[in-house]
Amino acid sequence: MPASVISTLIVAAVAAIGATGAVRAKRAARTLYPAPPPVVDDNTVDLDRHDPDRPTALVLLDHAGTEVSDFLLPYELLAASRAFNVYAVAPERRPATLTGGLDVVPHLGFADVATLPSSRVEVVVVPHLPTPDDRVLGWLRARSEAGALVLTICTGAGVAAAAGLLDGRTSTAHWGDIGRFERRYPQVRWRRDVRYVDDGDFIASAGITSGIDATLHVIRRLAGDEGMHRAAETVGYTDLGYLDDPAVEPFRVSMADLIVVLRAAFARRPRIDVFLDDDVDEFALAAVMDTLAASFTARLTTVTPDGTAVRTRHGLTVIPRASAATAPASQRRYPARTSGTPYRAFDEALTDLADLGGRAIARFAAKRLELRNTPIDPTTTQNDHARSIR
Repeated sequence: MPASVISTLIVAAVAAIGATGAVRAKRAARTLYPAPPPVVDDNTVDLDRHDPDRPTALVLLDHAGTEVSDFLLPYELLAASRAFNVYAVAPERRPATLTGGLDVVPHLGFADVATLPSSRVEVVVVPHLPTPDDRVLGWLRARSEAGALVLTICTGAGVAAAAGLLDGRTSTAHWGDIGRFERRYPQVRWRRDVRYVDDGDFIASAGITSGIDATLHVIRRLAGDEGMHRAAETVGYTDLGYLDDPAVEPFRVSMADLIVVLRAAFARRPRIDVFLDDDVDEFALAAVMDTLAASFTARLTTVTPDGTAVRTRHGLTVIPRASAATAPASQRRYPARTSGTPYRAFDEALTDLADLGGRAIARFAAKRLELRNTPIDPTTTQNDHARSIR
């Protein structure tokens, strides 16, 4: 999540609980971005599987704390459509730590993109990147100028705006960040009442899981209904009516959200081991890492049986922080999987979060994730209902 929502709540909490709580809350926020592991080289791209007849989609990472769901959800959807060559790309090909402490090895560094076999880069996905530098912004401008469609997820719109791609255009972003974006980028027309905006060669989603709708829209636009339905069915996403009508009732910060800051400031956060297996689903992994960690309810440590890396369902290499034998004792062990469809992993994680931290924490987490139609979320309105595509 966009750090501004956390910051807004922290500022409000200062008045309620004083400077001590604010300092502790900021410290809790920083733990979403633990130090990365050593450089590894076990995620070599299998160029024999690169299909030069398919367009290429690049999902951007940086090395300063990319938002985990912003990255994993569009990555899985694009890969599941089977309409694109899909790669994770970062400035250098070394591990990148996502929020919650998930360490992913990008398939490509910026310089490696030019070495791919003949294939057009048709889509670049830009998630929330907390501190994009000039190298990232310049690379993004170059890809846009070369004709790639830019899809921003959540506050990735701020990255695109900083790169100068949104002047005079319409965009959206996470509900907690549009206010600061309106002040910083007044040349952009910001919308608060939609899951996504299509402005030609630029498509922006609102917060976090709104990126599901925006990504499916991109797949349908570039690859047709077949690819879109294949991706949606793979993850079990059924709220496809948002593709025809992305209008929603906007979320806003409320006093009830301050309980999250209070917990971040004063509550003890137990360590939870997240056990990873080969072929772990990207949606299920995002649900665990995002829902539990970013609510400040727990500190997550990724674990595999022997401490070696695993491959996700669609070919990402994830490096664990510990092995089952060496991991310190934790309060709970949590498998990164779901008993239902991958999308329903979010409901399961919210239910677990309610057990760990209370329903108020779970409701805030659903709101932060911009999850609608979830049993834990009381903010669903008459305008937000499960709809089927016509």
